[in-house]
Amino acid sequence: MISNIKKRRQTLELSQYAVAYLTGIPQSQISLFERGLITLSAADKERIAKVLQIPAKDIKPILPDIKIG
Repeated sequence: MISNIKKRRQTLELSQYAVAYLTGIPQSQISLFERGLITLSAADKERIAKVLQIPAKDIKPILPDIKIG
């Protein structure tokens, strides 16, 4: 499953590094969020939303596939 920020980032033809540079958020955090491994603070969501030109409320994590057993 692709996160909504990854889709939007790709639509705008921005790399994770570009988003990191424009937001001041480490690229590794953007990668982890896109993969559903971490959550972002409200402030980080606001900064990403501004760069991606979407409402911050639309930035949602994906849930990773967890296999039990």
